[in-house]
Amino acid sequence: MATKTLFKKAVAFVAATAVAGMISAQPASATASTAYNFPHIFGAQAQVDNNPGNGAPGWIWVNAAGVRAYGYDAAYLDYVLKDGYGFSRLYVGYPAAQAINVPADVYSGQLCVANNAGGSYCGATRYF
Repeated sequence: MATKTLFKKAVAFVAATAVAGMISAQPASATASTAYNFPHIFGAQAQVDNNPGNGAPGWIWVNAAGVRAYGYDAAYLDYVLKDGYGFSRLYVGYPAAQAINVPADVYSGQLCVANNAGGSYCGATRYF
């Protein structure tokens, strides 16, 4: 009987130690996120993260899956990097989504939607 009780305590200790190890093994970016989610614009979504935790200085994601419901055909994020790479655009057509790593932190970004007739709409520019 004493052996069973001792065995149960040992199993409980090992399980508790394993759970504690999993909790403390989270990457730093999981606890201190620097991600910014842009407000949705006519079904478009975007996110910028200057500390993505994957080894890249920056990360950008654009989703155009919902734009067709509002009469648009694509979503794009215009962005400027902090170390002089200049203006760039991540353009994603309906119904796709795309993520890219960028070689430097993102300085600013602006989420936009566009249609095939040449019309577009952009939200406010966000500075990081």
